[in-house]
Amino acid sequence: MDHELMTMWLSVDRYADKYPFISPYAYCAWNPIKLTDPDGVTITYSGTEEQITLLKGYMDRFKARCPQQYNLLNTSANVYNVQFTPENDDGSGGSFTYASDGHFNVNIKENRAETSSDSYTDIEVLAHELKHAEQYEKRQLGFKIIHSTGIVLPYAYDQQDEIDAAIQAELFAPNSSMNFDNLKKIINHTKAKYNSLPHDQINVFQQNNKEVTNGGKIENNITIDGRNAISKSTTIIYNKN
Repeated sequence: MDHELMTMWLSVDRYADKYPFISPYAYCAWNPIKLTDPDGVTITYSGTEEQITLLKGYMDRFKARCPQQYNLLNTSANVYNVQFTPENDDGSGGSFTYASDGHFNVNIKENRAETSSDSYTDIEVLAHELKHAEQYEKRQLGFKIIHSTGIVLPYAYDQQDEIDAAIQAELFAPNSSMNFDNLKKIINHTKAKYNSLPHDQINVFQQNNKEVTNGGKIENNITIDGRNAISKSTTIIYNKN
């Protein structure tokens, strides 16, 4: 019984309506060893005690500099788990990944080798990946799950998404400079680095329209339920709010 109490809220979670598939008394989705959620809010942390302390310090700095974005994520219908990870480096020193329905990971790659003066610090990586979380909230990007393979791919993802993330990271650089010349350098560097991404800015709705309609008709038995656009082989994950 003591163990059960340690993994349960003693009253209904104030955000229980976000997770109808989990008991309203569940603490950290029944996984308190890996996750922490002292307030029942939607930014969580996982890792060692030392790592969580470090991450919370970074997040405090982010909240002070970007309060509106922090509040957007912290009052979201989704859960954003911030963590160090040995993998999941998308080239920026971290990544923003889909974990499960309504749950996403904001990853900072641990033990990164700083190969040049342009390498991100941990707080810059965090700021970069939190911009992608904001973009998800605003339906500027999403995720595509290929059911036959289980592969999860970015969706409605373009160069501008990375440019905006790189500029946000610059806010937390040790010698941050938001002057014209430096911003131009960041933009040109990001365009070259992510040249394979679509150059035109797209959002989830635009890409949905391209993929699921043909002459105004729905194809491939695709249905839209307010969160996912579902076909026989693919699920498109995007923000429902």
